[in-house]
Amino acid sequence: MHLTRLAGPWPIVVLVLVLAACAPASAPAPTTAPTAAAKPAAPTTAPASSPATVASPAASPAASPAASPAAAASPSPADAAAPAPAPPPASGQAAAKPAGPPDKVTVQLNWIKNIQFAGLFMAQEKGFYKDENLDVDMIPGGGQISTPQVVLAGGATIGVGGPEPLITARVRAGDLRVFAATNQKGPSALTCMPGANVKTAKDLVGKKLGASAPQRPGLETILKIQGIPLDQVEIITTGVDLAAMLVGRVDCRVTFATDEPITLRLQGIEPSVLLYYDLGQPQQGNPYFATGETVAKSPDVLVRWTRATQKGWAYVIANQAETVETVAAKYGEDLDKTQQTAALKAFTDLMVDDFSKANGLLAVNRATWESTAKAMLDQGRLDAPFDMSTLLATTIFEQANKR
Repeated sequence: MHLTRLAGPWPIVVLVLVLAACAPASAPAPTTAPTAAAKPAAPTTAPASSPATVASPAASPAASPAASPAAAASPSPADAAAPAPAPPPASGQAAAKPAGPPDKVTVQLNWIKNIQFAGLFMAQEKGFYKDENLDVDMIPGGGQISTPQVVLAGGATIGVGGPEPLITARVRAGDLRVFAATNQKGPSALTCMPGANVKTAKDLVGKKLGASAPQRPGLETILKIQGIPLDQVEIITTGVDLAAMLVGRVDCRVTFATDEPITLRLQGIEPSVLLYYDLGQPQQGNPYFATGETVAKSPDVLVRWTRATQKGWAYVIANQAETVETVAAKYGEDLDKTQQTAALKAFTDLMVDDFSKANGLLAVNRATWESTAKAMLDQGRLDAPFDMSTLLATTIFEQANKR
């Protein structure tokens, strides 16, 4: 049980999730949700550092990588000098704090604790969750942890995931609902060595492109969108590290904009980065989700959590140096502050755009999700068009932002 009110005048809410009804018949690999009617998911959004996980760059990324925990130098002058983006409105007017004991909320992260989840950590630090009468616990991810499975099994109230694994899980009868999203632009990208002289997609013609097996369908989709025939590039299967790029075996590699490019810059190499979002394959990054039962029975708890988390991210965007110090000291383990500083800037740059400025931080962009589902269908990873109304629960975000 992960969503309870201990006592007082408020109703007692009991959340019981029955695995036999919601979970898959077998335990699939961490990069996808339960086995069933949909085809395996490929890379979408990313993991946040170097350990293997559901969102690891080698597999179908489900988290948005905030970069590897350890690094070796300082960020490029451009990164260091660039101002933080002005945060859009965090939320509407805060509602009166609910009476009674706090509601318990458990959040299953999809990667190790690092700046990728800074908004949640700072919401905790600054008392935003407490102000909403919430007792929030955050569980690190990584390894073989599948956040959709954890939430479906009742191991957490809220999960952080990736768009493609969540669409796949929903198709496979997983009772999941997405109610907010961290990044307006997912971090999947092509990163190219400076010697390749790649500035636009057209420059990819004649180049050697590295991708893991799960990443290849997404790369081929990008090339198709950009009108580049497959016989005009050479796609080479590579490992999860940058070795193939550093030794010149490939010119570019599928990466996460918040991870590998920073690693290269810390080594004095300035790569070019082509974001998938800008190449015609838009996705949101690090969406927040719960079960349909939680959305139906405890919407007020999700509304309050969303409102507090928006405030946490707004604080992060405005106070990045303080955030890095806090996360490194109190939440993460063996995090390199130089690397985390550069990663946080890259991460928050993907949070703020015209849509979030108009609708608020963490707003769900339905059109972006529709594009993600269409790309999956085109790649043969869905058997039929996906009904997005079965996955998105936008009323939670709307209630959190009532003005």
